Order: sequence, then C-alpha cells, then structure tokens
Amino acid sequence: MSFTIVIALSLLAGWFFYFQRRWKQLYLLYKPLYADKFWLMWTNDKRVIASPAYQKRFNTQATGTVESMLHMLPQAQYNNLIQYVNQLDHKPFHLVIEYDMQFWELWGRNRFNMKVMEFTNISHHIHMLKHEEIHAAISQDDTRKHKAVLDCFPLPFCLKNAKHDIMFCNHAYAELFNSTVVSVIAQQLRFDNPETPIPEERAMKVALGGKLRIFKIRSTVLPFDNGTLETIWEQTDICSLIKENDDQRKYFHDVCQHLSTPIAIWNENLSLEFSNKAYIDLFKFDPSFLAKHPNLSDVLDDLHSRQKLPEPSNFTLFKNKEIEAVKTLTTSVSEILHLPNGKILHHTRFPLSTGIIFLYEDMTDTYSLKQQNKTLTDVQKHTIDHLFEGVLVFGSDHCVQLFNPAVQEIFGLRILERYHLNDFLRQTNQLLQDLPSVFSRRQACDGVIASDIRWAYTPLPDGSHMLRFVTITHAALG
Repeated sequence: MSFTIVIALSLLAGWFFYFQRRWKQLYLLYKPLYADKFWLMWTNDKRVIASPAYQKRFNTQATGTVESMLHMLPQAQYNNLIQYVNQLDHKPFHLVIEYDMQFWELWGRNRFNMKVMEFTNISHHIHMLKHEEIHAAISQDDTRKHKAVLDCFPLPFCLKNAKHDIMFCNHAYAELFNSTVVSVIAQQLRFDNPETPIPEERAMKVALGGKLRIFKIRSTVLPFDNGTLETIWEQTDICSLIKENDDQRKYFHDVCQHLSTPIAIWNENLSLEFSNKAYIDLFKFDPSFLAKHPNLSDVLDDLHSRQKLPEPSNFTLFKNKEIEAVKTLTTSVSEILHLPNGKILHHTRFPLSTGIIFLYEDMTDTYSLKQQNKTLTDVQKHTIDHLFEGVLVFGSDHCVQLFNPAVQEIFGLRILERYHLNDFLRQTNQLLQDLPSVFSRRQACDGVIASDIRWAYTPLPDGSHMLRFVTITHAALG
C-alpha cells in the first residue's frame, strides 16, 4: 500500500515539474486565443512580450523591457506601478490607473515564475452603470470597485435622473459644496434650477464659501433612463488670470508709451508685439511698417538699409547671429552700438516669460560730455602739476582730493590713499595746527610759516578747502 502511494506521489511531482517547465511554451502556443486582450508577460530574463492588442493600443513593440512597455504612463503613475512590478516575485497586485482619459484595471500575477500583467478597460462603467447600481455602490461592498473608479475621477460630476434629481456624485463634486456625497444627494445641492431647461454647455457664476467662482458645466444625456451626466470645470482662476494679464498688459503698454526710453517688445516668435513712440522716433521708423508687427529679421533689414545699425563686414552673418542670440537669451545683456551717423546707443535686452524686451538709451551727448570733461580735467591736472606753487585740496571729510608735486617737494610729504588732514599736520610738525578751525570758519586767509613758506586758504563752493603754499624764494623770483 505504501509503495503505491509513493508511486502516485512521484507521478504527481513529475507532472507538476513538467507543466512548470512547459508553462511558457504552452502560454505562447495558445497566445492567439488572447490576441484581443491587453497583457504583458515575462520571465526572470526580463524580456517582456506584449499582446497584439496591447501593442496596437499603447503603440509599443512586440518585445522589450518593462520600462519600455510602460513609458506612455504619466511619471507619477509610472513610478508607482514600477514599485508593484518589482514586488511581483512574491506579491500579486491589483490597481486602477487613468491613461488617456480612460480607466484601466490592472492585475499582476506570478504564475510558475512567469509574470503576467492583465489590463482591462473599465471606462465604460462611468457611462453604463445604471443610477440604481451607482446609488447602491455607496453602501454595498460588491460594487465598491465602481465607486472607487468614480470617486478617483479628477473632475467634479454628478448623475441625474429624468426628473433632474441628483442620484450620485463623486467626492470632487461634494467638495465644491464643502460637503459629503451623502449630504449632496440628500439635500440636492446643485448649481441650477431643476425646473429650468438646461443647455448642453454653459458657464455659471456661483457664490460658494463667500467667494464668487466661475464654472463651465457640460451636460451629456446618457443612453439609459433619460439620465444626465453633468461634468464641471472650475475656471475661476483661469478667467481671473486672463483678465488680470490683459489688464496688466494694457497698463504696462500705456505706461511704456509715455516713457522717454525707447522700448520694443518681441513675442516668442520674434514678431514685434509693442513699440513706443520713443522707439519710433529714435530710429525714424515708418509707423505703418511697425503696425504690421514685423519679425526681428525684417526690422534688422530695415534698419540696415537706412544705416541705423553698426556696419558689419557681412550683414547676413551679423543678422543670423543677432537672431540666434535673442532666441537663446536667458539673462539680460547690454552693449554699446556705434552707428554710422555718429550716434552712440546703449542697448539692453532681457528675456520675458513670453518674449524679449529691447531698451535703448542715446548716449551720444553723454559720451561727448564725458570726453570734454576728461580733456578739461587732463588740461587742468597738467597745469596744476607744473606750477611751482604747491596746491593741496581737502574735501569736506578732510581727506585729500587734489595735490601737485610742488606741495610734496615743499614739505617732503608722502601722500597715500585716504590722506587725511591729521596726516598733513603730523608730517608738517603741526606748523598749521589751527587748520581745523580755519576749515570750520571757511573764510579766506593767509600767512607765513617756518619763516620761509607763505600759505593761503580759500574755501571752495562744493565744501572743499584749498591750501596754496609757496616758498618765499620762489615768490621773490616770481
């Protein structure tokens, strides 16, 4: 008897291991039977096989990796699903995911070291479940899957019967009224009057929670019991943002139009979106030309033809570089433009969220004045440096502003940066110790120190103090 049992057990074990080894071959052999189903299958070698239906629906290859077969999912769902796949060796899973506005039920199983994921499209539950089944889903365990699918729908919606009574709504709809699903159905919380004819699509302004909110509502007649599916999109933030952006853009353009700074704004396609009068006047544009919103290339061509741009050796290359630089601009850039007509412009451009802004400043007069001042300063310094009379000018902070070699020679001074009046008094052995009080009185005076040095004090209009020194020998010679 025991021998018979051993033989029977041996046969069972043999058949078990045989079918375990042959499972994959049998699965592939009868694969055509499952060709219209959505599934993925792989073994420990990680080579995934997709069903023909899966390949067609999700646009994948017949074979590949798990990652390549699931690449079409949004990143968050992809990361979540990969975690379950990695645990499939010892733990099956059941999920519901949303892809391309459809809901898919996923079963993951490990069958004799062969992993299988089966996909079932359950989107039809949203439209095909009768309102009695949906209402029962609130309290019955056998329909909780349908309720879970409807509750995870991201948009607020409700189902109404032929009398326009609310029979079911999802959590997103209930949250609009700061309520629960049960309370919404019991109190019939809604946006419209049930006795008023309802158009297929409408926009409504509703006061909720002390705030005026804007909703877009779409009603779809269902193919059973004259029911209606009402889907709601909140557009409060979108409408407010559009109006705010339009108002801000108009205000910004109005302000820029009255500025003296030349301004040009280009959109993301590098077409001229706005230019103020100062910009038109600076380059002597034809207003009708700018009114057509030309692109940057056309504007550069126009400026070049009228010699309003620097003269490059190769204008085509120059223009292409300018356009490419604007397209790739990520931070503000400034440059000085020397035009053929002698004008000098300071040109700044910086990126906006939807384009580029150009600013210009005519620096011709400023550069000319700087050059004149530099020439005058150089002449004055050259003159002062060659006087035999020592000159020493202290600012209102009693730090030296100007001196010449003669004053260093007279006193043997060593004048460094931030040379102070106290340094001068210390190096001259307090020969003019009353200078602080003289500076305070700001009255011209003169005198003789060390018996051979004549000095004079003159207050300057900007609050500075000028001291002049000459040796009596030089004065006699003069």
